Amino acid sequence: AMMAIIRSTQSYHGAVHGVTFCVFAGLVLNILMQFYVLWCTRLYICVPAVTRVQALYARFHEDVFVDGVFSEEAWEEFPLASDLCQIPLSESYFFVAVL
Repeated sequence: AMMAIIRSTQSYHGAVHGVTFCVFAGLVLNILMQFYVLWCTRLYICVPAVTRVQALYARFHEDVFVDGVFSEEAWEEFPLASDLCQIPLSESYFFVAVL
């Protein structure tokens, strides 16, 4: 698409500039749609997931830390330990792949 824009701008015929405009408009529309998909991903996927993780982590701190000190016994009895361990950032390979 970029090559078509460059080639069509070098000729000075009126009909060719119409094609250039259509290609450029398509590129702008493509970029706008990509930003819209990113915004929707943040709004509908990331924000709710972060809220759930923050609530789970807050519950972990309330239940497992006794007077600010980690309690091994409380951790073993913590009912949401498996959910806490499934947080994607606890998976280092996944975290590196995302970065």
